[in-house]
Amino acid sequence: MKNLKAMSAALCRAALCAVLMLNVGGCAEEAKSGAGFGNEAETGSGAETGSGAESVSQTDAAKDNNSEIEFAAPSLIDWNSAISQTILAENASHYSGEECTAEGHLILKQDVEPDTMTVYVLTMYGEYQFQNGNLVKNGGTGVIPVRMTFHYDSDGSWELTDYRNPEDGSRYVPSIQAMFPEELWEEAISPSEEVQEELKKQEQKQAKAYLEQLGRKAEIGDYRDFDYVLLTDAGVSVESSNGIMADHELSRYPGWIGTIERLEDGLRYEYRVEIDQAAGAVIFTRREMETGNVVESRQVPCTFQTQADLPQTQEPPQPQADLPQPQADLPQPQGPPQAQADVLLTQAPPLTLQDSLSSTLAEFTVDCGNYTWNYPDEQGQMVGVATCGTGPLDAGIEREKLAVPDYQGMKSVLYSVSMARMPDTFQIKEYPAAALGSSQAEPLWEGTAENTDFLKLKKDRVYVITALWPEENLEENGFYGQGEYVIVTD
Repeated sequence: MKNLKAMSAALCRAALCAVLMLNVGGCAEEAKSGAGFGNEAETGSGAETGSGAESVSQTDAAKDNNSEIEFAAPSLIDWNSAISQTILAENASHYSGEECTAEGHLILKQDVEPDTMTVYVLTMYGEYQFQNGNLVKNGGTGVIPVRMTFHYDSDGSWELTDYRNPEDGSRYVPSIQAMFPEELWEEAISPSEEVQEELKKQEQKQAKAYLEQLGRKAEIGDYRDFDYVLLTDAGVSVESSNGIMADHELSRYPGWIGTIERLEDGLRYEYRVEIDQAAGAVIFTRREMETGNVVESRQVPCTFQTQADLPQTQEPPQPQADLPQPQADLPQPQGPPQAQADVLLTQAPPLTLQDSLSSTLAEFTVDCGNYTWNYPDEQGQMVGVATCGTGPLDAGIEREKLAVPDYQGMKSVLYSVSMARMPDTFQIKEYPAAALGSSQAEPLWEGTAENTDFLKLKKDRVYVITALWPEENLEENGFYGQGEYVIVTD
C-alpha cells in the first residue's frame, strides 16, 4: 500500500512541481473544478482530463518516497492532481530513468463509497531525454487502462490500496473486462485516436513546462518525429556498426551520429558520436556541458562501405502475375500471384494483401520497417544493409489501417499475400489495437507460419510479421535477410 502523503513530496521536489501539483485549492490550469468529491465525483460518471497538466518531475525525486505532505480533507482533494502523482510514482521504477517524467490521463469514472474511492483511468506515461538537442520521449507507455483504489483513513489521509494494470498476453482483454465496468470496456480496450492525442498533448505540455523550468527551448516529440543518421547510413560497414553496438562500454552513447544528454551526480553531460572518415574511425566524446571539459574521448577503428556498396533507394519490382479471381457464394481462396523468379532484391520488398473472399480484389500494401539484408554487388562481394528505427508498436501508430470486412460467422478473414520474392517463413505476433505505443505490451498470440501464401487477420489488432529469407537459400534467391512488417487492422 502506498500513502499519498508519503509519495507526493518526492515527485514534487522541483519548485515548479510543488506549486502546480500540491496547490489543492487551485491546481494546474487544465484541472477541472469538479475533480473532487461533491460534483461529478459524487455521481460516479463523466470523463475528466487534466492530471496536473504542467507538473513535471526529475526521476531521482520520483524514486525518493520518504517525505510526507498532508492532503486536505476528502471534499477538497483535487483528484486529477492526486492521480497524476500516482501515475508518476507507479511508473518511475519501470523504465530507464530519464531526467523528465510526464503523464497524461483521462478519468472515465469514479465510484464513491463512504471510505473508498475507485477510479477508472486511461493513462499515458513518458520519460524524456535530450537527443540531438530535442526533448524526446525515450521510454514509457501508450494508452494504458488502470484501476486505482484509494482508502480514506481516520487520520484524514487517502491511501492507495490498489493500482491495477491489465495483464499481459492473452489475458490482456479479459483482465480489462474484469477490472472495468462493462460500459467502459470499449473505451478501455480500444481508446480512440482523439483520446490518444489528448493524453499525448497533456504529456508533452508537462515536458514543455520542464523546458521552461530549465530556461531552454527545444522541439518536443517521440523518436519517430525526428530524423536520425545511423552509422550505416553514413557509410560505416554493417560489421563495424554491429561491433560498436555490442561494446558494453559504449552503451551510454547514442546509437546514431549525434548527441544524448544525461544527468549524472547533478551534472549534465553530453555524449557525442561523430565519424572521421579520414582517420577511419568513429569518435566517442563525453563532455561536461557547464564547463565544456571533455572527460572521455575514444576512437574506434572501423571500415566504410564504398559508394557503390551503399543501398539504393529505388523501389523493388512489383509482382506481374494476374490477380486471383473470386468464386461464387463462399469461394475457396486462391493462391497469390507469384513474383518474378529473376528479381535481385537489394532491400526487403513490400508486402501486398488481398482479401480472398472480396469481389473488389482491392490490394493493401505494407512497406517494410526494420530489416537486415545481404546481397552481392557487381563484383560479387556481399553487401550488408541494416535499418533500425522505432519499435514495431510505435511504428504502427501512424500507419494506414486495414479495414477487415464483416463476414457472417467468421472471426478472422483470410488474405492472400504477394511479394516480389516470397519468404520461407513468417514469424507472427498478434497484439490488441490498444497495445500501440506500448513497448512493454505482450502479444496475445505468437507463432511461425510455414505457408506464407496466406495470413488470417482479425479486427482491432496489430500484427508484427517478420519475414525470413534464410542464408541457406542464398544461391537460389541471390540474397538473404529478414524484414519486419506492421499491419494495423480497424
